[in-house]
Amino acid sequence: LVAGQTGTINTGTYATTLSGVISGSGALVKSGTGTLTLSGSNTFSGGTSLGGGQVTLNSGNALGTGAVTLTSDATLAFGSSATSVANALVVNSGTTATLTVASGSTTLSGGISGAGALTKTGSGTLTLTGTNTSSGPLTVSAGTLTAGAAGALSSSAAVSVSSGATLNLTASQTIASLSGLHRRRLRRQHVQRHDHKRRQRLGRFTRHLHQKRQRHAHAVEHEHQRRRSAPRRWRHGHQRRRLVRGLFRGGHRQRQYRHPRDQRRDPVRRRRAACRRLGWHGNGQPDGRHRRGRADLQCRGSLRVFQSRQPGRHRRL
Repeated sequence: LVAGQTGTINTGTYATTLSGVISGSGALVKSGTGTLTLSGSNTFSGGTSLGGGQVTLNSGNALGTGAVTLTSDATLAFGSSATSVANALVVNSGTTATLTVASGSTTLSGGISGAGALTKTGSGTLTLTGTNTSSGPLTVSAGTLTAGAAGALSSSAAVSVSSGATLNLTASQTIASLSGLHRRRLRRQHVQRHDHKRRQRLGRFTRHLHQKRQRHAHAVEHEHQRRRSAPRRWRHGHQRRRLVRGLFRGGHRQRQYRHPRDQRRDPVRRRRAACRRLGWHGNGQPDGRHRRGRADLQCRGSLRVFQSRQPGRHRRL
C-alpha cells in the first residue's frame, strides 16, 4: 500500500481469503457484506477501515499496526491463531462493532474509543487489557468477556450481560450501569458502579444477595423482639428457674436442680442453702421471710409454708 493512498477490497456478498502479506504505509478499506479472511502477517501501518460485513483474523498481525475504524455495522472475528491482537479499535457513533471469538481465548491489548456500541459474541473468551474510553453500550451476548486491567471497561458505558454469558473482572473497574436479569458472575477484585452521581463498590454478587441480607436482618430483628417480649421470670438464669420450680413443687424430694453442696441428707440444711442462694433474708432461720411476687416463703425448721396474700388460703408444700 502506497503512503497516503487507500487500498479497497470489496467482497460483495462473497467470502474472500487473502493469505499474502500486505505492506506499506497506506490504509486498507474493506467494503461489501461478504467475509474477508486475512491469514498473513501484515506490516502496513495506515490503519484499516471496515465498512460492513465481516473480517476474520487468522493471525495476530493480520490488521497491520494501525488502528481499526468501524464506519458501519461490521463484525471482527478472531480465529484460533489470533490469540493476541494489539490494534486500537474505533467505533463510530451510530454503528455496532461485533467482536466474535468462536473458541479459545483472544487478548485485545489496544484501546477502544468512539461512541458506537460494542457486542461480544461467540463461546470463546475475549480479554480486554487496553484503556476503554468509548461511551457506547457494551453487551456480552455469549461466552466470556474478561476485563484484564484497570480501565478496560469504560466508566461512561452501560454494560449488559445476557443469559448464559459471563463477565469476568480481574481488576477494579468503573462502569455507568450493569444490567441483566440472570445471575451475574463477577470474579475477584471489585467493580465500581457509577449511577446518577453515586458510586457503590460491588464485590462478587448475585441478584439474590440483597434479598438474602434482608431476610437475615429480619430474622435477627424477630429474635430480638422475641427475647425482649419474653416474661421477665424466664430471663434470670436457667439454674435459678429450675431451683424455684423445684421448691414450689414439693421440696427436696422433687427438686430437679441439685448443687454438689446440697447432696447432704439433712432436708433442713438443703432448704436453708436454697434460701441463701435465692437471696432470701434470714438465711433460712426461723421466721426469716422475703417477699417474692404474690407470695411469701417461710423457713421454719423442717416445715415450709407457702402463704398466699388471700386470707385463709395456706397450704403446706
